[in-house]
Amino acid sequence: VKAEVTLRRASHHRRAAQLWNDHLGRVDRALWHWQQAWKLEPQRTEALEAARQLYVSLGDEAMVAKLYQAELEVLGNHKDSTGRRSMVRFELGKLALRAKDLESAANHLEEAAKLDPSASDIAEKLAEVYASPGFRGGQTRHKAGELFVELGRQRIKTRDDATGINYLRRAVGIDPYSKGSSEALQEALQESSQWQELDRALRHRSAVVTDPGERAAVLRRRAALYRNQLPDHAGLVEVLSELVAYEQPGSKASRELRELLRDDQDWEAMSRLMEAEINALAQNPETPAEEIVAEILELATVAREHMGDRDRAAELLHQALGVDPMHEEALARYVDHFRERRDWRGLIELYEFALDNAREAASPPDELVRRLEEIAQLAELRLGDIDRSLEAWNRIAALEPNSPKVAEAMRRLTARSKMWQQLVASLEHELATANDPIQRISILKKMAQTYRERQIDPRRAIELYEQVLTENPGDDATLKALAELYEREGDDAGLATALRRTLDLEELRVVEAMQRAGKPKDAPKEWPVAKRSERLTLLRRLAQLYETRLADVDGVVYASSAVLELLSGDRDALERMERVLEKAGDPRLEQTLEYHAAASGSPAERAKLLKRLAKLASAREDDVAALDRWEQTIKASPSDPDALAALSHLYEKFQRWPELAQVIERMDGGRPLPAPGTTEAAMRGLELERYATVVDTHLQDGPRAIKAWHRLLELTPRNRTALEALVRLYRTATKWRELADVLGAQIASFSQLVAPDDRELACAAAMERAEILEERLGAPAEAIKVLDHLIRDLNPNHLDAHTALRRLHEARGDFDAAVRIAEREMYLSPEPVRKIARGLEIGMICRDRLNNPTRALQAFKRVLELEPEQDEALAATAELLARLGRWKEYVAMLERSLQTLPGRDSPEAADYAEARRTVVQRIAAATADKLADPKGAFRWWRRAHDEAPDDQTLADVRRAAEAYGLWRELAEVLTDERKRLVAIGSAGVPAEPARYVGLSRELADLAHRRLADKPRAFAVFAEALAVAPRDGSLLAELDRVAAEIDVRATWKSLLDAYEVALLAAAPAERVDLYLRRAKLLDERVNDPKAAVNDVLAAFSWAPDRDDTREILVSLSSKARTWNDVVAVDSALIDRAPTSA
Repeated sequence: VKAEVTLRRASHHRRAAQLWNDHLGRVDRALWHWQQAWKLEPQRTEALEAARQLYVSLGDEAMVAKLYQAELEVLGNHKDSTGRRSMVRFELGKLALRAKDLESAANHLEEAAKLDPSASDIAEKLAEVYASPGFRGGQTRHKAGELFVELGRQRIKTRDDATGINYLRRAVGIDPYSKGSSEALQEALQESSQWQELDRALRHRSAVVTDPGERAAVLRRRAALYRNQLPDHAGLVEVLSELVAYEQPGSKASRELRELLRDDQDWEAMSRLMEAEINALAQNPETPAEEIVAEILELATVAREHMGDRDRAAELLHQALGVDPMHEEALARYVDHFRERRDWRGLIELYEFALDNAREAASPPDELVRRLEEIAQLAELRLGDIDRSLEAWNRIAALEPNSPKVAEAMRRLTARSKMWQQLVASLEHELATANDPIQRISILKKMAQTYRERQIDPRRAIELYEQVLTENPGDDATLKALAELYEREGDDAGLATALRRTLDLEELRVVEAMQRAGKPKDAPKEWPVAKRSERLTLLRRLAQLYETRLADVDGVVYASSAVLELLSGDRDALERMERVLEKAGDPRLEQTLEYHAAASGSPAERAKLLKRLAKLASAREDDVAALDRWEQTIKASPSDPDALAALSHLYEKFQRWPELAQVIERMDGGRPLPAPGTTEAAMRGLELERYATVVDTHLQDGPRAIKAWHRLLELTPRNRTALEALVRLYRTATKWRELADVLGAQIASFSQLVAPDDRELACAAAMERAEILEERLGAPAEAIKVLDHLIRDLNPNHLDAHTALRRLHEARGDFDAAVRIAEREMYLSPEPVRKIARGLEIGMICRDRLNNPTRALQAFKRVLELEPEQDEALAATAELLARLGRWKEYVAMLERSLQTLPGRDSPEAADYAEARRTVVQRIAAATADKLADPKGAFRWWRRAHDEAPDDQTLADVRRAAEAYGLWRELAEVLTDERKRLVAIGSAGVPAEPARYVGLSRELADLAHRRLADKPRAFAVFAEALAVAPRDGSLLAELDRVAAEIDVRATWKSLLDAYEVALLAAAPAERVDLYLRRAKLLDERVNDPKAAVNDVLAAFSWAPDRDDTREILVSLSSKARTWNDVVAVDSALIDRAPTSA
């Protein structure tokens, strides 16, 4: 039986909970009933679930967690409850995660995963916890990555590739260094043909991996991708350039990279690649020398043929011979290098080097003889060095003693040497004996010509020509011969000096001719046509010599400047000078480029030069000059991307916002927007955001800013900066519909809860949107939807949203919904003041709008539970109790209300007396009419009178007493009222004498007629007479009552009353009073003598009255006071008139 009762009680609790929640909106009562139902039937968890759902809707996650814990305790460890326990643990983990309790969340989720290892949602949430920054010292990040990888693979198996790849992305993002995560993502992307993202993944992996083997494998995959699925020539070159560092020289990647660089004609990169491979080959002792030399020779070919760097090629040939001194091709090419430079001495030294190596290599004598013959011929024919040639033939003779060729060469060279010595001696003698400078110059020229023509000791010939020029600088033939000698000797510096002397001499002659013609010094030089052409040729030759052979920057500047004097804007001269100055880092480069730009007639060329000038200015951090040159560049080439990018940076730095906006507009050019989510979209988004910021913040151009921010939103619909800016702009422009739409997008963005304060921002946006929809757009229904979403999905505890939603429901007349919202708000409010306000509103709506006094009464009672002295709730509760006919409670509530008012002992009692009286009157009326308790009612009426006495309250008391026959109680009231009047009076005189007298009459009459207390009536009349002694009616009442009492003591009291009246009476009134008292003394007190005294007193006040003597005579017989009669008569005689 007890079990049945328990089940029935639990069922009733469940029904009551549903009624409270679904129909009355009392969340607190519903929760209580659900909890009671669960306590009665713990095995039935639907009550717990319902309570949890209510707490979830209220945002009370702490209670939700407690209820889940309670369910876990009920479930225990039974095998059949495994699934349910897993779910409960999962929910507890999510709650702990939202509460930022990561350790607790991990513990619950780990238990859930043990109970249900196949649950993907549990694994995902556990991975999020493991991936949280700082959790367990970061030791669980690899576990998070493994979980996400497993989730991704499971999804991919079910053909949900998009979700699976997202999981794999998260795995890589959490643990970028994990090889397994990266490979799983790469495999998934490849299978789904997402090549662009695969490229990004491979790039990321190659950036973080440290193992050389793994890095090489990643680079190979990238290379394959660029060859096939994503053809990208530049990307392939970049990847192969990295890959060759991890492979052996000459690998397939290296060969492929060489072919690509050769196709691109990127000889610099190819040169670096080959140098690196040569160094790597040289470090390996097992590398054959032939292979190294072959690589060096190929690099030398690149340097010579494609890069134009013959000196570098020569260095490489020298390096090749260092590796293999006997290498024929290297030797032959090195020989060709010296022959091209006409460096015969260097060539002889090279042959000597080859000869030594051949001797060490035990080459056959024929080979040695051949090399010695080449040395001998070069010394004889090119250098004119007979001694060195003889020395070479002597060494040949040592190898071939019987060679006729050797003998002939020795005879010829010996004879020539002797003849030459004789000739030189003769010329030297002539020179020594010459006294005339002209003769001396002639002999020097003859000697030099002899040396030059016979090719004997060319250096001596050069010295002689130099002496000639020292004495005669203007000798054209000597200059020409000297230049030829320098050129033959391979002396580039001497040749350049000779050519420059020639040019300077010609210039001097032109200047002198112009001076003779009377031309000004600064006039342009007038070159004859033939001389002009010859001079240009010579200058170009000199410029090339300075650049390629001597690396003389000043020389190139000199020659090129001279060319530009003859041929303004000559491109070859300008480019050569720019090339040399740039290579040398010479500051004159800018001046040259400026001149070139000014002289250029092609906009493209001019733009190119201006760009170089701008970059130079930027390099030296001269932003003003850079800005000017970039502006000139953009005029020459309006769409140049480098110029636009640089100007955007500089305009921003100098805060030239209008120009910056124009530049950014030109950079964008109205191009179609890329696909969202791509790298291009991200870069374009930054550009659009920058433009919008400039137009909005700095130019404050609202319409343009709105368009710019909207364009950014087309590309990135949830860009928070754009949404925030549009909200501000539309708010300023009072465009309410657009503002509401943007706020909607902002709410959706913040609802993702990416940042810690996103929830608060989403709530604020929702509140503003609801306000706009209601007040500005007249759309309360939409505003209600917004607020419902806020409370349901964003923050169930948002009290301001509850307030606004309740107000909207009230405005629409949906008072039941308004009450439900107010009930939630009252439950959620942490401040008692707010709870009280909501409770009052609930009560008023239920009372006034829903006409539901019972529900209203409950609301007001809850208010009183929070604040027992809340006057408004007390009043409303009392009113509702009266409407419901619950009079005892009504009276009790009025009594509580009365207790809240300051009592009569309080300093402010006077201010609240009227209010207290009103409440007491209501209590009295209800006690009398509804509770049928007349005595109780009279007490309340009396109290009402005590609170604020006046005629009305007294009338109420009187009426109640008359209605219920409560005369004694009425007498007490009247007595108290009289006492009050005396108390508030002064010197024993009541404050309101007339009222006091009236109350006394009423009290005396009540005591006489209703209470049969005549002595009290007499005493009350006497007291009244003391207050109004001239009121004859009071004395008459005293006479009447005394007669009824007819007791000697009463008569004596009446005599005292007459005394009071006499003291206050007027002279005319005293006569009657004395006579009346005399009668009382005679008839009632039996004191005729005293009576006679009063009659005499009356006679003294009115001697003309006839009845006074008669009364005196009648009394004198009793008192035997005839003398008094005689005295009266004598007085009357004296007063009688006499006859004339």
